[in-house]
Amino acid sequence: MNNPNLVLGLPQIDEEHQQIAAMFAALSTTDIDVLTGQVAALETAIAAHFAGEHTLMASRDFPGLHCHKAQHAGLEYELHRAHGMLKKRQLDKVIRHLTVIMPQLMIAHITTMDRMTVAFLNGELGTADFAQLRLPEENAPAGARVE
Repeated sequence: MNNPNLVLGLPQIDEEHQQIAAMFAALSTTDIDVLTGQVAALETAIAAHFAGEHTLMASRDFPGLHCHKAQHAGLEYELHRAHGMLKKRQLDKVIRHLTVIMPQLMIAHITTMDRMTVAFLNGELGTADFAQLRLPEENAPAGARVE
């Protein structure tokens, strides 16, 4: 996930993205017990990062907040799937999930929804720019509804 396109221009968010990227890069590829602890730490870091983003977006009345939260819920779900693989001791499968799939999903989120959020927070986009982009709650995937 080390990519200059991930720098969005909000220092705290950029720093947290780099910390999360470093955690993904440091995942053990040989010791499932070590990996289990690393996944728990990664879940904690990502949950804290998302909570901070939610607070910031809510404080600025970000019109895409519901869609952003739905994407976060999807990312957290995908990360949580690693636990089942770890319990089944499917090292190859969980390594691929955590070192290929999850980083790709995170990059896609950062370069789309996070980038649009920062543009709104910086005044580059307005409320009208998000009128057609929000995910209506009735169409949100099951489990992704966030109040």
